[in-house]
Amino acid sequence: MATSQYITCCGKNICAGCVYSFSESGDIGMCAFCKADRTSKTNEEKIEELMKRVGANDAGAIYVLGSYYYHGQIGLQRDLKKAMDLWTRAAELGSSQGHFSLGNEYRQEGAGNLKKVKFHYEAAAMAGHEVARYLCVIWAPSR
Repeated sequence: MATSQYITCCGKNICAGCVYSFSESGDIGMCAFCKADRTSKTNEEKIEELMKRVGANDAGAIYVLGSYYYHGQIGLQRDLKKAMDLWTRAAELGSSQGHFSLGNEYRQEGAGNLKKVKFHYEAAAMAGHEVARYLCVIWAPSR
């Protein structure tokens, strides 16, 4: 379960508890920061909004766009290479989620990538990613 949600209208990560609390106050579908209506946007509008943040080198937006390509969401065709490229760019900009997703992908690819897995999990853990911190302890690839 995600502990936060990236909001494209203002480029903020909002904790899941705050999203829940805000929706319980009656503002369902509204951004807690800028009060933008998030429910009435089309996929094209969401992508356009996200691309503005990507153009500003927002690591969170780049990570989210990569995830959309990875899963084939909001009208985008599933594209693993594009997802990996975007996650790499996000990781270079300091995204713990980008590092974590890269670590997961390299782990799934097999034993030839153990150094990459270890590097990305450790980088994600050092940037505060909770699951990566756990995985660095229990799943330590051999050196």
